Amino acid sequence: MDFDSIDDFVYDVIGIIGSDQNNLACAADFALENSKEKSFPPELLLELSSACRKQKNAYGRICFCKGLFNAGFRKAP
Repeated sequence: MDFDSIDDFVYDVIGIIGSDQNNLACAADFALENSKEKSFPPELLLELSSACRKQKNAYGRICFCKGLFNAGFRKAP
């Protein structure tokens, strides 16, 4: 797996959330669509969600969790 594309993916999701945190829905939709486009497995979104939790980034975690939920992945991070 290309770590640069994962890094860019995370950077884009966090960038969409923005400083005002009003774009959570857009960021979650982007996370789901972009992860499908790049063929990222749902487990990657789960790992990113866990990493956001460890970094105390609740908004990032919400986006990746929503992406997981929308993708049909039902395991709680």
